[in-house]
Amino acid sequence: MYIDYNKKILIISQVLYFNKKICYLKKLYIVYIITKLVNYNNSIFMKKIKTSYTFEKKYDNEQLEAICSLEKNTFVIAGAGAGKTSLIVGKINYLIEKLNYQENDILCISYTNDACNNIKEKIKYNIDIFTFHKLALNILNNKYKINNNYLKYVINEYFESIIYNNSRMIKVAIKCIKKRNIKKYRYYLKYGYFNGLKKVIYSYINLFIVNNYSFNQFLKCRRNKKIVSIIIDIYILYIDELNSSNEVDLNTLISKATMYIDNKVKYKYIIIDEFQDVSQIRLDFIKKIISVTDAKILTVGDDYQSIFKFSGSDLKSFTYYDKNSTKVIKLKNNYRCCQEIVQVSNKFICKNKEQIRKKIQAHKSVNKCIILVKYNKNILYKLLLYLCNKNKNILILGRNRNDINNYINCETINDLSKKYNNKIRYKTVHAAKGLEEEAVILLNLKSSINGFPNKINNKLINSLMNKEKYLYAEERRLFYVALTRSNEKVYIIEHYNQSIFLKEIKKIGRKNISYLSLE
Repeated sequence: MYIDYNKKILIISQVLYFNKKICYLKKLYIVYIITKLVNYNNSIFMKKIKTSYTFEKKYDNEQLEAICSLEKNTFVIAGAGAGKTSLIVGKINYLIEKLNYQENDILCISYTNDACNNIKEKIKYNIDIFTFHKLALNILNNKYKINNNYLKYVINEYFESIIYNNSRMIKVAIKCIKKRNIKKYRYYLKYGYFNGLKKVIYSYINLFIVNNYSFNQFLKCRRNKKIVSIIIDIYILYIDELNSSNEVDLNTLISKATMYIDNKVKYKYIIIDEFQDVSQIRLDFIKKIISVTDAKILTVGDDYQSIFKFSGSDLKSFTYYDKNSTKVIKLKNNYRCCQEIVQVSNKFICKNKEQIRKKIQAHKSVNKCIILVKYNKNILYKLLLYLCNKNKNILILGRNRNDINNYINCETINDLSKKYNNKIRYKTVHAAKGLEEEAVILLNLKSSINGFPNKINNKLINSLMNKEKYLYAEERRLFYVALTRSNEKVYIIEHYNQSIFLKEIKKIGRKNISYLSLE
């Protein structure tokens, strides 16, 4: 019989109850011995299970441990290219084929429709596979209409008309953009002077909602009273308008669904993919489902790839889960990258001591896997020609959406792709998570405000995020994602004003770096 965490705690508590008078050190020794015996019992049990069930594909030991885990709460910490989707598919098959779960007993949650569809394509059972938003919609049974563009509309309306008859708030708005002439308000509005302020307000309200903050959060922003007074006006107007029209945005959708969860939700096993991206409202949503259903749960994620803080994800939730799960499994293998990229990227990400340490190994080697290419005019075109002639598929990555425009015309990329019959794609690093390619080209490794790392710092927005001690912590994770998209080689365009990340990589990975001249 398998002894899970809760049963182990019960055994320990009962043994200690009958040994109340023994000293503290002896109690510790009893806990140690019981833990050893439980682990031995479970290892024998798991071996029997693994030999009594035929798996559809070959899994490594850590994947098998996660697939066969019978714990109430199994937390899988993965690295890039660790086979997370394969593990999830294997777990679903195992639950149904070996443990006799029914299809409607199992819920799988991932973050995007693409990720959900990817899992659906790889399984043969009709289980519920939803994004958080789709699951929330199901629970609410279409009680609300979704309107995810309404906040921008309300913000524009506020500046265009609502504020116009309020001279006090016009003065506040003018001061927020560091102007003084109230009479020129319409001029400033017409020519986009308020666009930056509108973006800050939009981001702030979204983060406020996604973190499930109370109204008291506004009172903490003492240094930004002017902007916050406008934000409060818009927030109240926005929420009132949504409620009066029976509408929700995608963030309030999850909060509403959390309140509606009841015993009609009957899942027995829940699998959550990309757990590193969980926000506070999603975490509250999950906790409520588990409290109602008493379901077992498997969460899979990689703290090295937590890159969506701007939309509410919080690494502290991930590390909390790591410390409080009944079973934690770290996947050790990388099936995408070469060992050299694994070593360089791991050294780079682990400069931040807050990241969870992992021993990751790859099973292939590529000599001089990082290639630095000196910047010159038309350098990206020359590099693409070079790689196309080597018959390589190419993924170009930038820190920002418009980075590519500083190097090449997108029509030229399409022409090259057609001419050489090679797949050439441009993505931001945020949009590239989950992708891989033979040749990866990294742009914008420049030391500038919009470079990589990006140095834009808005104190008001940052006040809603859990502050990380390490400088550019999230940007560091983003660069880790960029490096680990390659299953062969990474090409970095080297500018004269090199970013601190590029300088670090040149030190950490000097043995694995070569230089390519394309004059």
